Amino acid sequence: MGKCFEQELQSLGLIYDHAVKCDVKCISDFLAKFRNEFLLLVGSGGSYSVAAAVEYFCIRAGMNAKKITPLDLTQYKDQLKDSAVILFTASGKNADSKNAYKFASELEADGILTVCMSLAAPISKIQRFNLHNSYFEYQMPVKKDGYLAVESLVSSIVIMAKAFGKVTGNSFFELPSSIPSCNFENMELNNVLLKDTIITLGAGMTIPAAVDLESKFGEVSLGNIQLLDFRNFAHGRHFWLSDRPETTGIIAIVDNRHKKLADKTLKLIPDYIAQTRIDIENESIEGVLKSFIFILGIVKHAGELRNINPGKPTVKEFGRKLYHLSYQYDDNQIKQIRKNPIKRALYRKQGVCIDEKTQMYREAKDGYDRLVQSQYKGIVFDYDGTLHIKGKMSYAEIKIYQKLNELLSKGIKIGIATGRGKSVRVELQKCIQRQYWDDIAICYYNGGCVGLLSDDCQPDKKSAMVPAEFKMISDILGIDRGFAVDGLADENPYQLSIMEGSQQADIGEVREWLGGIGNIKVLVSSHSMDIIPWKSSKINIFDFYKKIGYDESDFLKVGDTGQYGGNDFELLNSANGISVDRTSKSAKYCWNYLSLGNRNLEGTLELLEWLKVSQEDKNFMVEVI
Repeated sequence: MGKCFEQELQSLGLIYDHAVKCDVKCISDFLAKFRNEFLLLVGSGGSYSVAAAVEYFCIRAGMNAKKITPLDLTQYKDQLKDSAVILFTASGKNADSKNAYKFASELEADGILTVCMSLAAPISKIQRFNLHNSYFEYQMPVKKDGYLAVESLVSSIVIMAKAFGKVTGNSFFELPSSIPSCNFENMELNNVLLKDTIITLGAGMTIPAAVDLESKFGEVSLGNIQLLDFRNFAHGRHFWLSDRPETTGIIAIVDNRHKKLADKTLKLIPDYIAQTRIDIENESIEGVLKSFIFILGIVKHAGELRNINPGKPTVKEFGRKLYHLSYQYDDNQIKQIRKNPIKRALYRKQGVCIDEKTQMYREAKDGYDRLVQSQYKGIVFDYDGTLHIKGKMSYAEIKIYQKLNELLSKGIKIGIATGRGKSVRVELQKCIQRQYWDDIAICYYNGGCVGLLSDDCQPDKKSAMVPAEFKMISDILGIDRGFAVDGLADENPYQLSIMEGSQQADIGEVREWLGGIGNIKVLVSSHSMDIIPWKSSKINIFDFYKKIGYDESDFLKVGDTGQYGGNDFELLNSANGISVDRTSKSAKYCWNYLSLGNRNLEGTLELLEWLKVSQEDKNFMVEVI
């Protein structure tokens, strides 16, 4: 199996040049969206080395992250829903990568990005379609990876560095014009590589490469590596040298920041201990790459000394079976949550620590009982993230509109409460059969105005005055903060929007900047941050329905941003409010009883499949499976 390791090293220039040209928008968008959250960086083998490199990138970018293995990930079930996960995989085939994705997806990590170095990999076929999930796949310019996955290792590091540079603008991530070379003569290296145990010392920028050295030496049986930073080595680990001086050597990989520490440390090592040192001068991404290239050169050299081709090891049958071993990632607690809709709802509010004796559990059960025992005459939906996700129409969206047209044919009223304007009307007119246009009310701009789907005059921006506060807001955000504020050019009286991607800002920060301005609300949706007049609210749609004989209690309310500050908060934090994604902290309202992992459109479709319609009475009930 595998291929010649030296040939792999010879192709690194081609690998590097191809990766530098890669479109990294999918990755950079994810990093920009979740840069203020805790990132769990998941990988096995060579992909764990990539996770180590990206952990260091996060440190340089001021982000919080931790490298872990797929099995480690299962220990983070209490943290997952408030964290983002980046999963690295070379081929997307192994059970560990797929199980890690399933675990993160089912327990609804706030964001999940899979970075796969193969096209149409098996892991691509289990990806969920929701606003939290991103998938990046890459075609390398070589047919396939070798045994040690050198090609995907270098490609992944270059691609991730490029994405970090795009997000941060930090010169540290500026990629060199060509891959750094690793030509070096080190007569002391042979003495170290022939030892039974090699203590590898590093710190800061060189730790990711040191992690990779340990990985590759272990995977090909080139030697036993003890990986330590310079100060952890000082805490008793030096005794190994005292006890085994003839069978132990040291490789120190030193960056500029820790040069003096390395000098002092290595000076204290007795001369009879074999040691070698690699200095990485470049304080930049070039230095990170150079440390990895040096490590690959050491692996090649160690293979030559031991007459082993690192790219073509002989793998025993038990080793193959170990690699392909399948296992269940869940436990009894997760199994109980999975099968019980009340526990599923509680998990989304408070995590896996569920006590059936608490008031919160009783509230969740009461909400569930009200949901399944009530009769409804209509449903009011949020739009983006609930009925629609920007991009190509998915299978779930197609099925949703089939269900909506079916409900309309049975006399069920449908309302849409959205943060968007006329674009929603245009899109819905393509999906809803024309004979039902008069049966659908649209509440535009988070409750600024209401009109029927058939009314092409709505939203009418000339029927209301532009609030004076909007001009003040545009000055603060547009001039002082550099935001691209949508709604100024056409003098929209109902809403100003900061579109996703124009600039990253926390809603709390924006509220603080606008704190001196009264009579406004700041809301977030799945695609924008909206500033609206205080009187606007999605619940204004029920004023429209009251005029034609319906009460708010007649409607089930469905949205995806039910958390405080979300533009569905006021809609869902009342009786009959159900979320298909984020919930509020309320113990009384805004529950999410959906199957684990079903979010956004997949969740809406599941909810629609729960409905049982009585054609005679033109109403329906909910039957949760």
